[in-house]
Order: sequence, then C-alpha cells, then structure tokens
Amino acid sequence: MKKIIVSLCFLKILSSAVELNEIQSFEAQFIQTLTSQNEQILYEGEIYIQAPSNALWRYTKPIPKDIYIQESISIIYEPKLQQAIITNIQENLNILSLIQQAKKIDKNTYEAKVAGVIYTILVQDGIPKEITFIDALENKIHIVFKNIKLNTLKNENIFDFNPGSDIDIIYN
Repeated sequence: MKKIIVSLCFLKILSSAVELNEIQSFEAQFIQTLTSQNEQILYEGEIYIQAPSNALWRYTKPIPKDIYIQESISIIYEPKLQQAIITNIQENLNILSLIQQAKKIDKNTYEAKVAGVIYTILVQDGIPKEITFIDALENKIHIVFKNIKLNTLKNENIFDFNPGSDIDIIYN
C-alpha cells in the first residue's frame, strides 16, 4: 500500500511544481532502500508513470515483481509465485487534491503529507531525483531515480496487466 501512495504522491509532484507542470510521463531506473532498525534491504527496478494516474513499478532485484496502478486499482504481480493480487485503493487519493497538498520547502525540496505520511521529494534542475519517507511501521524508505526520461513514453499499453491463464488472481 505504501508503494501505491508513493506512486500517487509522485504523480502529484510531477503535476504540481511550476517547473514540472509540462511533464506528462516519467521513466527511470530506481534504487529503493528500506531501512528497518539496523537492517537495510535494497530493491532495484524501473518505474513508468503517465499523468494523471497510471504507474508501473517494475522491480528486478532482489526478486521480480510488478506493481501496476490504474486509477483506483492496484495490481501486485509476482511472477515467481504465479499470482497477482488486485486491490481497490482504499484511500480516496484524488490527484487534484494531492496536487493542492504539495508544498515547496526550498529551491530543490518539496513536501507532501498523504494519509499521515510525510514525503520529501528532492528535485534537481526541475526533475524529481529522490523520495524519502517513513512508513507506518517506522521503516525509512529512500528512492533514488537515475536515467530519467521525461515525456518520451511511447508504449501506453505498458500499464495494461494481461495475465496468462496460469496466473492465480486474488481479489483483495
């Protein structure tokens, strides 16, 4: 659920900042570090976002996993388990209301509070580079983006989840 909120929050930042208001799509590789007490877990992958509400987090390490966000639905697909979990996003996270919540803290920093979680977004040359937040379990999540491409997404079908007949679908 936190990844879903991060995606929606990130979409908000893409749309909210004056220097970012022309961004319609965002593609990047990412490294996500989750720190829990004294333990760190590193995740790697790619992210694809298309305004106003489509996102795909494609995790490649430590295990493959795709998280699709389409309007108010999230789909977590785990190929090694041959299953997908489809969930309605419970919070009413209207993109327009998220846009209104974003606050510019300084030249390169934005902050948004969503569902009680404060997200700090670092921007460089008008491009989002990092997101940091602490989740409800007191885990610190830090996401760094690299090889960023803006407004170049050609394959809008990337957001379509098309499971094979061998995939178990779980509705949550």
